[in-house]
Amino acid sequence: MINFIPSTVRACLRSTSVSVCIRSKTLRARSDRKRLVRVRTMASSSIETPKPDAEGNPDKKKNRLASEKSPYLLQHQYNPVDWYPWGEEAFKKAKDENKPIFLSVGYSTCHWCHVMERESFENDEVAKLLNDNFVAIKLDREERPDVDSVYMTYIQATSGQGGWPMSVFMTPDLVGRNDAVYGSP
Repeated sequence: MINFIPSTVRACLRSTSVSVCIRSKTLRARSDRKRLVRVRTMASSSIETPKPDAEGNPDKKKNRLASEKSPYLLQHQYNPVDWYPWGEEAFKKAKDENKPIFLSVGYSTCHWCHVMERESFENDEVAKLLNDNFVAIKLDREERPDVDSVYMTYIQATSGQGGWPMSVFMTPDLVGRNDAVYGSP
């Protein structure tokens, strides 16, 4: 298991009760709900703006996530990673091509999820590695808590800890083989 998240942040991620963590503080209470709404609104308002590529070109190609409704998945629509949303199309591709699956799980207000996107999924070398060797699936844990729960349970059982962003390398039959939380490329 790869583990690069400091223990104070990891503890915060495990104890988060409202899906937002700022360093070692967890948002709770009524006044914090307003802040959560504001954070989600800020995240949603920037979704449709393409991020320029390294040369400053804002006309980046969209991937399959562009047609999704989830704010978190839409935040990844301009990544060079050939993302699939969780579903039969991705599973079929993995089985047909006998490729392992790279499952990445996060949520729109997760700080480390944004860091991982910036440092890993916007990186052309990382994208090429994922695209050539895996079927990459992006999952919003707030949209599919059932799937998140299954793989978080797996990670906690195999490593004794968990958090987001969560990455699981799986067989085409959706059996976990290796897992990690955020790590810089």
